[in-house]
Amino acid sequence: VAGFAATAVTVTTTTKTQAGPKVPAMNAGESQTFTLEPYEILNIETDTPGGDLTGTYIVSNQPVGVFGGHECGASATDTCCCDHLEQMMIPVSAWGKAYVASRSAQRGVESDYWKIVASEDGTQVNTNPYQGDIPVLNAGQSWELKSNTSFLIQSNKPVMVGQFLSSSYEINGSCSTGCQNGTTCETLGNGIQACSAAVLSCNGDSDCPQGNT
Repeated sequence: VAGFAATAVTVTTTTKTQAGPKVPAMNAGESQTFTLEPYEILNIETDTPGGDLTGTYIVSNQPVGVFGGHECGASATDTCCCDHLEQMMIPVSAWGKAYVASRSAQRGVESDYWKIVASEDGTQVNTNPYQGDIPVLNAGQSWELKSNTSFLIQSNKPVMVGQFLSSSYEINGSCSTGCQNGTTCETLGNGIQACSAAVLSCNGDSDCPQGNT
């Protein structure tokens, strides 16, 4: 989103993108420059299922606002269900080397998901308590992990950290590891199996099971 006249925005994408009005399709690693006027919007979308724009580099000659999003994102690919995601991006100049990865409010046995994105080559990332090996990341590369606890993230070069909540279908465990909290393994309409509790349905208070309204 532009706020100033004659704003030149150069996009270097990490994946194939769709063509649109005045927006050519791009291949991974390709750059295009676009000129925007105040309040005009440039929309870039992937062209393939599973396409990921993470690491796409955007630079402009005037201040701009950048949002990242997903039409239907799911942290765990084997668990229902996906949600629309949308978040304003933090400029690289504001990325840091130390983060407190704070556990979200516990709903059940689910974990939180974390995504770490590097801004420079040779980025080394460590966690405390230890959350598994993280390879050395180059500019634009990312690493995803999940954890059910709070921990520290420290790096030798600036990184961006994103936190994602689990699907409601992960709260009660999984069919492969065993359902928790009185739930049972059920096959959903899309064929995915998930731990699910019985859903109560009634048209009026008098029709509801005792203790429910």
